[in-house]
Amino acid sequence: MAVAQQKVVIKLIDGTTIVKEVWEVQNITFEPSSSVTSPATAEAIDLGLSVKWANFNFGATAPEGNGYLIGWGDATGNNLSKNLAYFPTATPATNITNGEYDIAHKMWGSDWRYPTAAEMKELIDSCTWSYDATKKGYTITSNKNSNSIFLPLSGQRNGKDTLNVGTSGLYWTGTLASDNTKATALAVDASSYSTVDTLRYIGCAIRPVFGKYLYGAEISSDAATNVSKSGATINATFAGDYKNCSLFGVSYSTESGVNPDNGTVITSATVGTDGSQTYTISGLQPNTTYYYVVYLVYNGNRISSQVQSFTTEKKFPVADAVDLGLSVKWASWNMGATKESEFGNYIAWGDPTGENTSYTNSDYPNNGDIGGTQYDVAKTQWGGKWRMPTAAEIQELDNLTKEIVTKDGVSGFLITGANGNSIFIPRGGYKNAFTTNDFNTKAYYWSSNIVSLDYAKSCDFGKVSSVISSDLKILHMLVRAVYDDSSSTNPVVTPLDTTALGKAAVSVDLGLSVKWATYNLGAKTSTDSGDFYAWGETSPKTSYSLANYKNYNTTTSSYVDIGDDIKNTEYDAVRIQWGGTWRMPTNAECQELVDKCTWVWSTTNYGYTVTGPSGKSIFLPAAGKQDGTELSSNGTQGHYWTSNVNDISTHIDDHWSYKFTFTSSQHYANGGDYRYDGLSIRPVRP
Repeated sequence: MAVAQQKVVIKLIDGTTIVKEVWEVQNITFEPSSSVTSPATAEAIDLGLSVKWANFNFGATAPEGNGYLIGWGDATGNNLSKNLAYFPTATPATNITNGEYDIAHKMWGSDWRYPTAAEMKELIDSCTWSYDATKKGYTITSNKNSNSIFLPLSGQRNGKDTLNVGTSGLYWTGTLASDNTKATALAVDASSYSTVDTLRYIGCAIRPVFGKYLYGAEISSDAATNVSKSGATINATFAGDYKNCSLFGVSYSTESGVNPDNGTVITSATVGTDGSQTYTISGLQPNTTYYYVVYLVYNGNRISSQVQSFTTEKKFPVADAVDLGLSVKWASWNMGATKESEFGNYIAWGDPTGENTSYTNSDYPNNGDIGGTQYDVAKTQWGGKWRMPTAAEIQELDNLTKEIVTKDGVSGFLITGANGNSIFIPRGGYKNAFTTNDFNTKAYYWSSNIVSLDYAKSCDFGKVSSVISSDLKILHMLVRAVYDDSSSTNPVVTPLDTTALGKAAVSVDLGLSVKWATYNLGAKTSTDSGDFYAWGETSPKTSYSLANYKNYNTTTSSYVDIGDDIKNTEYDAVRIQWGGTWRMPTNAECQELVDKCTWVWSTTNYGYTVTGPSGKSIFLPAAGKQDGTELSSNGTQGHYWTSNVNDISTHIDDHWSYKFTFTSSQHYANGGDYRYDGLSIRPVRP
């Protein structure tokens, strides 16, 4: 009943005002507010994220459909008002995800709901977004499993006006902004996508998600701290109604898909009064990537943070690479050390862990030279272009200035290059059956080169020159790594061949494009003939013929094509036996040796002293050649393979390769010989 009422004023939802005199109104009936029709439920697409995403918008029936444009917190879907009191109230207290104002959850049920702002950001950060100008929207492809969804530029609504369909779009999250007149939405157009705070009465599209939601509690984790070789610290933060949670924890694993069901778990029943909790992880493996999530349990439901990761430190701290002006750079400290004056670990040859204390030969590999392989402790522990040095690379240090000094009470060699850079080599001796020998008086270091099944090459550093010798692999010596950035490939490795592997030489800079070794492959001195090799074979043998040539197919009576230039390949005997950057010379490099050097014949040693533009010399013995089992012209002629196939037309069909050759009266390159004959090889390096 109305008393002294003159007029009845009615304001409709569309803004229209109706005014009636009281005698014109018999009764007023308020109908229940209507709702949008409950739309078809979408398919939940697994993008490998914390929740699954609907394959189309709320209110649509296909991925390209725009669906409904609904104000934030409007559970009916029909509210066109600009009055924030209706979305859902003038001053909402909290987020609406999964609550009574979440229209996606209300109409689709189960675990369907508005996404949170964090879940929307996860969609942005963990997926690749590709704009489709024809469909006017984004194909969003997971970076984790390659599944995708399509998100159209669905426009927006302001009151009764629908705007910008096909040019931009707004998508609600259920997260209230710090300014509670707004909530967080995804804003997209043809060139950008990001979250923004939007007035709550604006009509936005909704792309629901499928997944458990934890009421009133949130969880996050910073990047891991205090990461060491075997442990790390995880700092977690819990917000909202975390005090009513029953369990908190962190789960970690080496698998990227870690969760509390498949990882190692550390839990706590409570957290700090400020919502923070620290978890200390221990017992980890060095140089290993671990993935982790922080989680809590609320009302029987478990929620986890996004997956994060950290990588533990290497077991052996990586040294600096020092350029001494040589063929490789040298580490500033030993394997297992943390500074130049520390000895580091005493390591048996072929122990990739650097920690095997066994003195039993069968506990170590017999796989041939190990430089750059899985048995090389420097390569295994430091990775990249680090590896153990060859014996020749160690001997290169003899060309530099050496002096015996003491650092931190440790005696050793200070080796200084012409560029002024230096390294310190501690004299730590070696260990045999846990006894340290020659401590502070001798500097024994392993090379990567093998000698036989039981022996490998080691170096005893000296003030003037170093001695390369053969020692039992089971002895524990120090290792000083080298950094080889001259090649992007590792040395080629073949199974051990115990027949006269030879010894790597010192390289001599003759002032040419490459440096030349001081003696032949398989030799022990500069005047020693060394071994003979068929072209493309990597081991010497007793007989050289077409029938036993490895690169000839006797069944088809045809040569195997191993390339026109075999340097630095599996067919390069030098690369195989000496490793590092040693290789066979090319025909052009041999021609350079002939053209730019002075050749003087020796009637004493039977060969040539070859002096380069730099004034330095090498000696080339007249070793002769082998055909079948016969050694011919020894002492009168020299025949040396190059890495190149002979391309002279008269020799192509006869399958010759280039060699350089000499007698006491002449010397020349561009010669050729049958590939199966046994010739000498003089190695070179950059």
